[in-house]
Amino acid sequence: PLFVRFMDAKKPLHPALSEEDKASVLSLCRDTWHFFEKNVHAGTFFLPPDNVQLQPDKGPALRTSPTNIGLYLLSVLAAKEMGFLTAPQMARRMLRTVETLERLEKWQGHLYNWYSLETLSPLPPRFVSTVDSGNLCACLLACAQGVRQYLESLDEKGRTLPLRLDHLAEKMRFDRLYDPACHLFHIGYDTHKKRLSQSHYDLLASECRLTSFVAVMQRQVPLKHWFSLGRMTVRQGGGAALLSWGGTAFEYLMPHLLLPLHRNTLLFDGCLNAIRAQITAAGHRPFGISESGYFAFDTDLQYQYRAFGLPSLALSEHTKGNVVAPYASMLVLPFLPDAAIRNLQWMRRLSWYSDEGLFEAADYTPTPMDAPPHLVKSHMAHHQGMILCAGCNLLTDFSLVRHFMTPAKAKAYSFLLCERKPLLPSFSRPLPRKKEAAAPFPSFAFPC
Repeated sequence: PLFVRFMDAKKPLHPALSEEDKASVLSLCRDTWHFFEKNVHAGTFFLPPDNVQLQPDKGPALRTSPTNIGLYLLSVLAAKEMGFLTAPQMARRMLRTVETLERLEKWQGHLYNWYSLETLSPLPPRFVSTVDSGNLCACLLACAQGVRQYLESLDEKGRTLPLRLDHLAEKMRFDRLYDPACHLFHIGYDTHKKRLSQSHYDLLASECRLTSFVAVMQRQVPLKHWFSLGRMTVRQGGGAALLSWGGTAFEYLMPHLLLPLHRNTLLFDGCLNAIRAQITAAGHRPFGISESGYFAFDTDLQYQYRAFGLPSLALSEHTKGNVVAPYASMLVLPFLPDAAIRNLQWMRRLSWYSDEGLFEAADYTPTPMDAPPHLVKSHMAHHQGMILCAGCNLLTDFSLVRHFMTPAKAKAYSFLLCERKPLLPSFSRPLPRKKEAAAPFPSFAFPC
């Protein structure tokens, strides 16, 4: 049985796509790449603006974050993999961004959560976000390996790029954000108050899963940390779905832009059943619930932003909403590519699209089922990056995942992603709780 599970986990995740479907995804990725071509330049110190609001027209938001930067760099590598850039063009773009990163003020090697794109100064409050740092670190490591594949095509300066990317990643001290008492990561560190957040990331179905893998892989935190993450499941989507804090697609799927997937494992089935639950809940509308902008404004007429999720998957009681985020469909591609592509094509027919790709969101609140939604006509840098990178993985046999998993230290811990799925869900429905509490999990098995 162990051998059978091993072989099953190594099967391709999905059948070959039709040429029409490949062309559809490639077209979306090419349009999305225009966002970065247009908005990342010398005037932004070669860093991506957080978002560009199209209507009401507010232009680029001149601030950025570690996640924005990391996904931009990974998008540059994806653009090379998909043929939008040559290797020298890729290296020039990355070098300009890396030169800015090397100048930025940091804490223990970590970037602060927000920087001004006018001055490069950290924006108050000066906070270091654990998950944002993990996202950036993982993207730096993947880009370093990706660039190494093209060294023969680069000039002398370009050949320094992998070491500079690795150096930025290796300087980030994740042990300073770790709580050894409960073997979990704090949400972050407030440098003004000089204290760590009281709350922790304590669930496996979390966007912080990528951070956890990176920190364990680099041996900055003990292996026990991974086994301290909560693995509660609930019957959803025809099987056992992992419970998350918000029930958002982002929590389940974003880490797998770089982490490999294996069939018949806790992570694959736990995420797949969460996706199926979202598809069922969507009814006669496009599916994809995640954190996103929505159709409400602040006093400056800027769209508001928060997490939207499926309540049946969430431990939080404040996640319900009727907002569809198109980028979530791209994150579904490794699990259900046909359903995701049909959903994306549906959104395009509904005109949820600009010349830089899909709009941020469609807000059905409080419209009736047969009424059109309010479109959130903006593009957020990190969501654009997710779209590009997910599309790249689909079209290039998961090249970004392969780059990230190339180092021996990543391969050494790949067994963590092969944990056996549970025979039965933990609960018939989720129970609300405080976020600080860690969920126990009694036993582990690794089939691949």
